[in-house]
Amino acid sequence: MGREQPGSDLDLCLEAPQLSHSDRLRLLNAVDDLFLPWQVDLVLRHELSADLEAHVQRVGRCLWTAASQTAPHKSSWPSSVTSSAFPGLR
Repeated sequence: MGREQPGSDLDLCLEAPQLSHSDRLRLLNAVDDLFLPWQVDLVLRHELSADLEAHVQRVGRCLWTAASQTAPHKSSWPSSVTSSAFPGLR
């Protein structure tokens, strides 16, 4: 938490409590197929510890929401995320 350095990974926190295990694996594979120059760690928000949840609340940035498809202020997290490619995210 807060210890970025050369070679750091990219931490993505997804709010999708209904995401199935198979859709989670498909999503991880799709991200891996992007061949990004960073290791991507994908976590589900409802699985975070209290300390990590507090850290996300303090410094996290919302990158996308399904409703508006814009990035809202960091304190207005979406209640769900929807993707036609991942029906488990509905």
